[in-house]
Amino acid sequence: MTIYLEALHKEHLEVASKQGKIKYVLNLDGTMNRKKANKTSKDGYLWKGN
Repeated sequence: MTIYLEALHKEHLEVASKQGKIKYVLNLDGTMNRKKANKTSKDGYLWKGN
């Protein structure tokens, strides 16, 4: 798994699987952001890495 700070707004962390699929979206206070997590999974978002 890879954890990184979302680059556009820098307002949440995204946790991606080894395959690059976003698994979790966490607010900076540590709470899960289900709305953004559901959106990324519906969009089929894949993290490309650096």
